[in-house]
Amino acid sequence: MASTNKHIAAMALCLAFGFRVLAWPPPQDAAQRRSQAREILLRARALLSEYSENSRANPAGSLAGLQVLAGDVTAALETANELTNPSDRSRVLCAISRRLGSVGDTAQALSLLESAEDGQTKAQSYSSIATSLALRGDLDGARRVSGMIHGHRDYQAGVLALVARAQIKAGDAPAAEKTVAEALVLADLEHRGNPDPAVSVEPEILASTLRVQDDVGNQQAAERTLKRLRLLVAQGQPPNKDALLMLLARTQASRGEASDAAEIAQQISIEPEQGNSTRQIPAHTGRFEILAEVATAAATAGDFQQALEIAAGIPDVTMRAYALGNIAEWQFKRGYGPAAQETLGLISDSRARVFNLARIASELATMSDSSAGTVLQLAEDAAKLRKNEPRAVYGFLADAQAKLGDYKGAQELLAKLGSGGAVARSSVAGQLAKTGDLSGALSIVEEERSINKFNALLAVARGLLSAIDKDSKNIALN
Repeated sequence: MASTNKHIAAMALCLAFGFRVLAWPPPQDAAQRRSQAREILLRARALLSEYSENSRANPAGSLAGLQVLAGDVTAALETANELTNPSDRSRVLCAISRRLGSVGDTAQALSLLESAEDGQTKAQSYSSIATSLALRGDLDGARRVSGMIHGHRDYQAGVLALVARAQIKAGDAPAAEKTVAEALVLADLEHRGNPDPAVSVEPEILASTLRVQDDVGNQQAAERTLKRLRLLVAQGQPPNKDALLMLLARTQASRGEASDAAEIAQQISIEPEQGNSTRQIPAHTGRFEILAEVATAAATAGDFQQALEIAAGIPDVTMRAYALGNIAEWQFKRGYGPAAQETLGLISDSRARVFNLARIASELATMSDSSAGTVLQLAEDAAKLRKNEPRAVYGFLADAQAKLGDYKGAQELLAKLGSGGAVARSSVAGQLAKTGDLSGALSIVEEERSINKFNALLAVARGLLSAIDKDSKNIALN
């Protein structure tokens, strides 16, 4: 009787959504998953109007990209054409082209881009398609597509850097050196055309080239490039200098020069002003946030002592806790559980400590890391010692439980979130869809309204598609 009632409830739910009445069996077949995803995405498209007209492009791009992955390019183009603003429509066409490139349909991807507006988004799309080609081993194709990028030499150089790394991996260091030289020619051209570092992308070209020179082992060339980059940063003037300092700090951190990166970060304003340069500084990004990034980079490289020293020097309590949480996450990943718990113990505020534990559990579960279960238990135990945890904590915990297969526990936590926690509910719905429990996923979607329902439907579609595409990161984009 119970299974019969569940089946009837599932059919009623489908009717409530306007879906065709289907049995919704566990979708083991790839074609069935794509078909179900396409139908769910059409339901989501009906909710696009819930977004204001000037904020519709990004969600439409996410929707159209998933429609491509579901095998419905026609529906993706219809989604783009529903937008009345030509610039927004162009942005969605670019999103579709990037997805087509990622699934190997380069010809159609490039054809779509011909009608897109010129600008950074179009350049980024060409770069994305070229990157997909390079990752599939088609280096000549990647070069050819990068040559289609006009007015954005930094994107061209980024593709060349990827090609050079592929050549290094293949053991062809001379070819990589030649590719690096091509990137430096782009830097020279940029310097002659835009000598002012505030409006030039020469610093970005040098930064990407420098990292490849490290990889190829040409330290003398790398030092020359670094000297040239430092000179450009030194030439920068307020309010544009902070963005240049951020670029240099991140570059040095990625090269394993955490100490130098931290010294550079200390020169950044606590609350930088937006300048008139080509580099826009994201909101709430300043000295403390960059120091946290540098500490994280050191931990990623396995230099935990250096990472802890940098984190300890961050005066802002919230960003220090965030940096320590990131360090602990990498310690857990490397199997240093006791050390990770000691690091978390350095977070003086118990609320921040529980928040970071829950965040780490969610992130480790996303990556299917073997330590995720242990960290989740630590987070749950810590949360029980406190009352009235912020919704974000329960959201992270529910997300981790769902990704580890404890759907009952996840849904119990979702109940504590009340009307909040839409992001967590979407994530759990997506996990249920991934396992084939589409009825359970849709029952969560039914609780949502408006924009939250749109996002939940997209999460369900991602879940269905991620079980087909083994590269879940590809599905997670957008």
